[in-house]
Amino acid sequence: MKAALQADLSEPATKEWKAADLRQHPLARWVELKLGLEREDGLPDGEWVRCRPHTLQEASKDLAEQTGLAHEQILATLRDFLLSAYRVEVGPNRRFFAFIDLEPALGEPWREWVVTRLQMDLAAAAAIEQRLGQLNAAIAADSRLGKAFRIGHSYVTPTQSLEGRSSRDWFAEVVASELKPLLQEYWFDAPEEAERQAAALLEGW
Repeated sequence: MKAALQADLSEPATKEWKAADLRQHPLARWVELKLGLEREDGLPDGEWVRCRPHTLQEASKDLAEQTGLAHEQILATLRDFLLSAYRVEVGPNRRFFAFIDLEPALGEPWREWVVTRLQMDLAAAAAIEQRLGQLNAAIAADSRLGKAFRIGHSYVTPTQSLEGRSSRDWFAEVVASELKPLLQEYWFDAPEEAERQAAALLEGW
């Protein structure tokens, strides 16, 4: 992996991969593992959730630590790789990566699950659902993003019971550690918008 990345870093910043290169590149499997989807047995019906790390920033930091290469260079290489992979067709009408449409699954089933199974406070669950819905509406309406960038329920579903913990404190931690960094990546060219949307999640909280 390190040798392949070092070779990529010696190429022009605007390098694009061909289909054969993409299939054989060590990044292909790594990206699939880090940024793909996996089934979560703890959620209803084993629903699909994102693997961690959630963002390119986190993924590139992880890869930089593994290889000892510069984080910013790794980040740029990952972005170029993903953009190339998105555009390249490896067969008739078939892209290198396949995408499926996932709708944010908030609502009564989610509320019942987090309240009865994970001991989230009911009022907090309702407030979280409302705030995430408002954020997703803003994301969907933004021409730079759109519906595909809406945030799913896995971000606001605890992995462990909240019994004995404050549900509101838990959500504040999620905003700080996961949602705000994600929004900063979404609006990388408009940091003030990322800050505004992150602040709205905790306004009056």
